[in-house]
Amino acid sequence: MEEVRKGTRKDMEKATKVNLASGRMYMKGYLNVDNLSMNPGQKVDKKADVLKVSFKASQFNEVLVCHFLMYVTPSEARKLFKRCYKWLKPKGELIIETSDALRIAEMILSDPERVDQMFGYGATAGHKWSWTAKTLKPLLKEAGFKRVVVSKGGLHNRPDRDITLICTK
Repeated sequence: MEEVRKGTRKDMEKATKVNLASGRMYMKGYLNVDNLSMNPGQKVDKKADVLKVSFKASQFNEVLVCHFLMYVTPSEARKLFKRCYKWLKPKGELIIETSDALRIAEMILSDPERVDQMFGYGATAGHKWSWTAKTLKPLLKEAGFKRVVVSKGGLHNRPDRDITLICTK
């Protein structure tokens, strides 16, 4: 049975950070949003489809999207980034962590059995797209983000495979 925290609408409107597609990564101090399709039974604050959820303009200081982009097409990502931009306060940040297609390609070249990293495995099967900083940056700039800083990923403890982009409004 899924656990949805009993937060009031007022609590959700007061949140300054949102964790979209929170999955198993419930984060204190964030409004955690997930549809629970891949992670039933996980704790969330708001059960919703990340691609359809709506928030007020300029509501958040931070929007976190961690290991969700591989499940969306570039067209869906473009729309999501524009919505995130709208939800952020001035100087707010969109933080994205995703696997890096170039690093995954290197993994597969050194060990063909690692192809699972590209397409997902177990509960994560069904990846639609794979990203690099070079393929993400134009979509983020198009959405309005002024500054995009790229570093190794760390939220999933896979800096060998993941990248983090910090995008400032």
